[in-house]
Amino acid sequence: MPLEKLYIGWRLPLPETSRYYFLYLSSTIIELHILSSFRTGKFKMIRHIRLALLLLLATPLAVSAQVTLKYQTPDKSVTRSTVTAHTIQVLTLVGMDIEQRTSQKAITKRQAGTRGTDGVIQVESVIEAMKVKASFPGGVEIKFDSTGENKPEGTQFDVMLKLYETLSTSKTTMKLDKENRCISVSNKLEGFGKLDPTLQDSVKDVLDKDYLKDAEGALFKEIPSKPIKQGETWERTFPRRLGGGQILELKQSFLYKGTSTVDGVEIHTIEMKVTAAELSQDANINAPVKITGSDLKVESSSGKILFDNKRGMRVQTELKFHLVGELTLDVNGMELPGKIDLSIATSETVQ
Repeated sequence: MPLEKLYIGWRLPLPETSRYYFLYLSSTIIELHILSSFRTGKFKMIRHIRLALLLLLATPLAVSAQVTLKYQTPDKSVTRSTVTAHTIQVLTLVGMDIEQRTSQKAITKRQAGTRGTDGVIQVESVIEAMKVKASFPGGVEIKFDSTGENKPEGTQFDVMLKLYETLSTSKTTMKLDKENRCISVSNKLEGFGKLDPTLQDSVKDVLDKDYLKDAEGALFKEIPSKPIKQGETWERTFPRRLGGGQILELKQSFLYKGTSTVDGVEIHTIEMKVTAAELSQDANINAPVKITGSDLKVESSSGKILFDNKRGMRVQTELKFHLVGELTLDVNGMELPGKIDLSIATSETVQ
């Protein structure tokens, strides 16, 4: 198999399947493609992880006493989030660099119902607009805008337009308990059943309802339920499914910095960064290309969560990280070493 027909790509995030679009499944997703498979209609699609959000300019941080941050979901409340994500990936195989860049933007509306006597409240989320710009090996560029007409360019990557269209129809339903912890998640995509069966299979593990609930719970745990004070630290590790049996496990550290005033509102700031990353893949997955080993290093990382405790929600978040390292691939039984250089920057503003 010619090496130029093998590349690892990054795709746009899956639809809003958690409280914040892009945030968890997010992170980012590694995809293994054999380009020749597009010609036969057989291709493997793996989505790209998530995550996280825009830094709000604030006044200098003030020293704060111990405080408890708590999520709130008022009856009939409506919020909108604007999320952007940018990735740059360079895969090196036998001295050949293969680069891909992706930029995405999505606006999601989230509306709560009325909390029942059991304390449970249902929250509906829909994507109101989504844009994607992606460049692929060979100089191919794809653009998608859910609010306009998207014309195929006559390349093997035109199938992505149908996928983007399907993802932009995402409708998510979550149920939260009286503490605002997620107890169930479901997601609907118009036309998903009409996509190529191979493509459907490649993202089923990411759309699994139990996994989506766990991913939402992981976000909830980023904000400690116990009282915290300025300078307190904590860590979190969560294995993010990327599709096709791939898992990107990110270890993150958090530091509570205290409060500041933004436009007359008291905001709590939490610094965060990625401290370790590991990429793996289910050995039982039936795929011509598999990841059998990885040794990744975090070159740099930074991020912040801005939390409005009065409203009980994140209002802005930022996460950036740069990973470099070695990959070992299995290509139809042949071991192939490679290197990867990946930069991800995500941001979200919630109103």
